[in-house]
Amino acid sequence: AAEQKHPAVREWLKMGLNARQIKAIGFAADNGRITNAKYQTLCPAVSPETLRRDLADLVARDIFLRIGEKRATFYILK
Repeated sequence: AAEQKHPAVREWLKMGLNARQIKAIGFAADNGRITNAKYQTLCPAVSPETLRRDLADLVARDIFLRIGEKRATFYILK
């Protein structure tokens, strides 16, 4: 699980990030980037709008950097 791989998980939880966001950060850390579509496959039970807000929140918190526009958008760790 992402918890063991990434020592910062405890810090992220302290920041108030949710489990989905931590999963997204772990995925981006392991794979170099994450897209909204990939995030939706990681969290299939969650509405796309909620996931979009999760990603926007991670950008606002300076954890992710958003690159690209519309369908070409992806996110990398800052």
